[in-house]
Amino acid sequence: MLSYRDSLQSLLRVLKHGSMVIAVAAVSLAAGPAQTGWAQAASAATPGPDVLTLANGDHLAGTLVSEANGTVTFHSDGAGDLTLTWDKIKSIQTAGKFAVIQQGQRVSRKTADSEVLQGVVAAEEGKVRVNTGAEGAPKEITQPDTQYMIEAGLYTKKVHSNPGWSHGWIGALSAGVADVEATQNSRTFTGEANFVRAIPGVSWLDPRNRTTANFAAAYGSLSQPGAATTKTAEQELDMKGDIHYERQHFGFTPGVVPPVKTPDKNLIGANIGDTYAAKLAHGMVFNQGLVVTPAFNTPSAYSALATAGLTFPVYKRLGFNLSALDDFLNDPAFGSKKNSFQFSAGLTYTLK
Repeated sequence: MLSYRDSLQSLLRVLKHGSMVIAVAAVSLAAGPAQTGWAQAASAATPGPDVLTLANGDHLAGTLVSEANGTVTFHSDGAGDLTLTWDKIKSIQTAGKFAVIQQGQRVSRKTADSEVLQGVVAAEEGKVRVNTGAEGAPKEITQPDTQYMIEAGLYTKKVHSNPGWSHGWIGALSAGVADVEATQNSRTFTGEANFVRAIPGVSWLDPRNRTTANFAAAYGSLSQPGAATTKTAEQELDMKGDIHYERQHFGFTPGVVPPVKTPDKNLIGANIGDTYAAKLAHGMVFNQGLVVTPAFNTPSAYSALATAGLTFPVYKRLGFNLSALDDFLNDPAFGSKKNSFQFSAGLTYTLK
């Protein structure tokens, strides 16, 4: 049998436990809407996929990469990268913002953001509608008047960024070795590096600057066994001559419209020439070469090649050189000039 005191203590324990349950329930109810609101905010911050509908009605979900001069690049989650023209597309609806550059509109760093349409894009029925977020109806232009569509973040980066000196370089390195054993024996080693840097590196922005850097080096030797040689301490003269068969093959000369094919020639001719080198005062060196090639069976098809160079010492093994080359072909391909002349100047470093 319970006493009055025991009953009162039991009732207090029940009420205390009930208060805890009610408090926990209240906290849970209060936390529920907050968690739901956070999830909704996170979902809103992550835009959904872009949707492209093909002309046949198929829907593709993915990302609109860009549009340039009527060609749309779209990355589909299932089909990969697609390149389509407007006539193959029924509609496009983007989730993110794009910058739309119209035909004839020139964009540079001085172009205000307000001058370029930016916003969510919907394209269908030959129109491109840009919801800029401003009051009023979306801005509308025709698809043929839409020259470029660029993702808004990329547009801002390319227009307003200042890339460092090491950014944007492209180029190639090449090296080669040639060993020829014939009437003349020659060995040549060459190396070349070509680099180009264009800022900005996109076609829809006016170029700000273009930098090129080219480096070339060559080393070689030339000898002809049995050639007559006259040599002194200050100069050297080599004479050479041969008789040979040669087939001249001509292609189409660039820039000639309509293209005209020049007939090939089978020639029997000769090489007659010399190479001359002389050491001049103050360490200067003069080099000269000449090769005349007559054709015995077609006299009008003769040719000649002449070279001349002068090297000045600058400091120790470093020198400055001037050179000229003249190449003459009396019966060239249709539309080509008979004579070509080349002049160059540069620095040379001699290895000993």
